[in-house]
Amino acid sequence: MNKRTGFAAAAAMALAAVTLVPAAAGASASGVGGMVVCNHGGYGFDVFADGPDSFTDDLAGSFNECADWAPAHAGQYEVGFSFPYAAPPGTIFNIRIKRAGHTTYRNFNSEGTFNTNVGRGQITRIDFYIH
Repeated sequence: MNKRTGFAAAAAMALAAVTLVPAAAGASASGVGGMVVCNHGGYGFDVFADGPDSFTDDLAGSFNECADWAPAHAGQYEVGFSFPYAAPPGTIFNIRIKRAGHTTYRNFNSEGTFNTNVGRGQITRIDFYIH
């Protein structure tokens, strides 16, 4: 190998190391967790989550039906839900969101969206109670 070829090979290897190492480190740092979404109301409705990953389900109305969305990449998700038909009058969604030892409650009339997070190695649980 001549001097010029050796230098080009060394430069290419150095460039590959600089380019690939941060990308690999970033991919492992983002991590994955999971999301469990449950219907405790008995009414069927559609639900989605859109963020680093996308998920959909039609929680079709069996009491205590759950969708296990795992793995889910860590990050912020917009969660939305609605009935696939006209909502019964006066329908209220009470939503409980549990993540990392914290519980948050939200209330909606018949449909809506909200933001939540999935943490690396954690499960975010979302329970829908329909009244």
